[in-house]
Formats: sequence, structure tokens, C-alpha cells
Amino acid sequence: MSIADCRSKLPMPALWRMLWPGVEGPHEGKRAQMVVAAWRGENTPSVNVTMNGDGWLFFDHGQKAGGDELKLVELAHGCERKKAMAIYHTMAGVEWKTATAPSGDRNPNAKIVACYDYLDADGKLKHQTVRFEPGLRPGERKSFLQRRPAQQGMTQATRSGRKEAKKDNRDGRWWLWTLEGIEPVLFNLPAILSTSGEIWLVEGEKDALALGKFGVVVTTAPMGAKNWRESYTKALAGRDVVLCGDSDSAGVEHLLTVGRALRTAGCSVSTMKWEAVVGESATTEKWDAAKFLEQKEN
Repeated sequence: MSIADCRSKLPMPALWRMLWPGVEGPHEGKRAQMVVAAWRGENTPSVNVTMNGDGWLFFDHGQKAGGDELKLVELAHGCERKKAMAIYHTMAGVEWKTATAPSGDRNPNAKIVACYDYLDADGKLKHQTVRFEPGLRPGERKSFLQRRPAQQGMTQATRSGRKEAKKDNRDGRWWLWTLEGIEPVLFNLPAILSTSGEIWLVEGEKDALALGKFGVVVTTAPMGAKNWRESYTKALAGRDVVLCGDSDSAGVEHLLTVGRALRTAGCSVSTMKWEAVVGESATTEKWDAAKFLEQKEN
């Protein structure tokens, strides 16, 4: 049993009625509604309640904070999250086991070595790609995960289950480690929108930063070569684009897919040929922009 079972048996509208009987709360049939902050005893609605996927979230405009069902229990009982977890399980009639799940074969030596910011059109942080070295699993040289800014208590329903916001103890900020529920953007989007010149499209943030030092506008997409989205094509529609992918088979396939999409959107597309730059080693080694520039500097 888990918190998902509690939410299934006692979703936010039913929980609200149990916590504050007699106070008008959210109704199951509405996906978005305004209600009063019952924990403050107010009479004017100031709390926005929305159904997000299969779950519920609230946002208190008076306190500029919100969350899920657990946060409601915290507010009603004035308790910490661990205590709220026990109370919510009891109210929902779900067995609660305090033991944490095993970490499986996760590499205990994996460390965050870089966080790459993805900004929206207004320059506001939309999401991050987080780089781990060594990788998260034994034997991996590197790994990448995606996260987006959140607030304490926020949750997101995903294909693998509901995710809860986690605190990064390095800076005290809260994050949801998923991009589900939002539309990801291209790396360096504000620079793309502010120029009418040529745009270089590479594979990976490290490549983008390395090439960007030479004064060109460079972008990439999160989550690797096989996760190109229609929204990325629209962001580059009608532009002059230079494709600079990795030299491996996945990189070549990525260039073919993206190139077709961009040409359909009216882009002028040219492709960097690794064979012309590094010769026969393009077929025996994996090359990318960062590796090439590092070796050129040395």
C-alpha cells in the first residue's frame, strides 16, 4: 500500500469534508474551482483547487503556497509531514508502513556535477537537466535526470506513479523530478528568440555550452536524441539551422529525423559532416562538439 492508495480511496474533495465538516469545499465534478481557506476560517474564497491528471492540487493565494492531500492534513492538524502521512493513511483506511523502499542497484557514488537551466521565452527557469558522474547505476560513466521548480507539498501524476516534490539540500530549493505535466522547451530559448541569425543544434548541453563560447547561438533538446517534439520544430520554424549531432548511429538517426521536421517547417538546414572534420575516426570513435573542441584546444 502507498500514498497513491490513499488518494484513490480518499481524494481531496472527500478528505476536505472529513477535515472541515460543514465548510464548503471542492466538488468531485469540477476540474477547477475556488474555495475558502478553511484552516484560516475565512469567508472569501482564496484557494484554487484543480484536478491534475488523476490527482488533486490546491494553491492558497493568501499564503502563496499549496500542495496535495498531505499538505491539507498538515494544515488541519498543525503537524509535520511524517505525522500527516500516518493520519492520512488512517483516515483512508490504508495500512501504513514506515520502512522506506530499498534503493536497488543505484550507485551510492553518483554525484551531481552540473545543472543545465532551460528558460522559457521570458527568461524564467522552466526545467533543468541534471548531470551525474559517475552514473546512477554501477558501471555508468554519466547519467541525466530532468527536474522542474516546485514548492513543498507539490505532486505530479506520471506514467510511473505520483511524484512528490523533493528538497535539494544543497540550496534548499524544491523540485519535481519529472517533466510530465509541462511542455519542455529548447535550451537557450531566449537567445533563439532574440536573434534572426543562424542557429546551431547539437546533442547535449555540454556541447551547446562549448560551442556557444565561439559566439554562435546554440541549442539542444532535453532527454536525448530520440525525444524531439513538435513544439521544438515550431520554435525553429523558418530559421537557418546547422545540425551538429553526435557521430554515432543514434546521432545520425536523430539528424535525419530532426532535419526532415525542420525542412517541413520552412527551415534552411545544413548538416556538419564529421568525416570531413576528423576523417576516418568518425567511423571508429564517437565524436561530438565538446570532444572536438577540447581536443582542438589541447
